[in-house]
Order: sequence, then C-alpha cells, then structure tokens
Amino acid sequence: MAHGLARRLEKSTAGILVLLLAASPVLAAVPSAVKDSVQLPAVVRSISIQGAEVRIGLDGRASYQDFMLSQPPRVVLQISNADYRLGPKTFPGRGGVLKDVRAGQFKTSPTPIARVVLDLTKAAAYRVVSDGNDLLVSLATEAAGAAAEAGAAAPAKPAEKPAETAAVAAKAAA
Repeated sequence: MAHGLARRLEKSTAGILVLLLAASPVLAAVPSAVKDSVQLPAVVRSISIQGAEVRIGLDGRASYQDFMLSQPPRVVLQISNADYRLGPKTFPGRGGVLKDVRAGQFKTSPTPIARVVLDLTKAAAYRVVSDGNDLLVSLATEAAGAAAEAGAAAPAKPAEKPAETAAVAAKAAA
C-alpha cells in the first residue's frame, strides 16, 4: 500500500512540474506587463542652490504644480508621483532674495507628492523649467524683478516653451 501511495505522489509531482514548466513563459511575462502598466515614483535625488537658481534633481520624469504664497513670501512646488528620500530637509539660501529651501514628503498616498518650498526674503518673480528629469527654479534678481514689475502693464506674450511655467509675484508692500 505504501508503494502505491509513493507511486501516485511521484506522478502528481511530475505533473505539477510539467505544468509549471509549460506556464513559465506566461509567468515570466507577467512582471514586465505589470511594470509597464504601473509607473514607479520618481525619487528626489538632489537639491542644489547656485545664486538665485534651485535645481531639483529627479531620477525620472514627474509632473509638478507651482504657485506663490505671499505671507510670508515663498514659492511652492508640488511634485506628483515623487518620493523625497534626501536626508536634510532644509538647505540655506545663498543670500539675495532666497532665504532657504525646505523639502519633504507632502503625501504618501494615494499618489506620493514631494514638496519643495523656496522661502524668500521678499516677493520675487520666478520661472520653473524642466531640464531633462530635473526641475530648475530661477528667481528674479533685483534688476530683473524691477523690470518684471514695470512690464506687468504690457500685454502678456504666449510662453515660448510648453515645459516652462512663469509667475510674477505681487508688488512688495511699500
């Protein structure tokens, strides 16, 4: 009786092995199909400050929203489908209009959102440009800010590049 049971186990084990081998191409294709349908979050890999420019380094493409808040003056970037994994969360500015840069994970679900905030000494014009996977935020200097304020009454021109976003800050209190 034990011999018959052992013989049936051998046959069933062999049958399972044959089924697994036959299904292996299908099983191997599943991870790539799943990977193609799910976009992994981009990771914020660096934040660098050079003068009035802040570069946010990402390891993949991500969409973003930018806006300015006035009390206190700051530029906010919300980077959708992005994880913030850098150690430091505050980076000192280099003088001028940029006081410091703060960054962190704003939301983790349902879609991760990394947030980068540029604290300003006063309201200033800014521009956000995609540079490959990176985002480059340029703040107006004193002369550029005065020119932007003077040109505010001129008719608006359409943006030259679709990847570029421009915003002009409200005039500083007298």
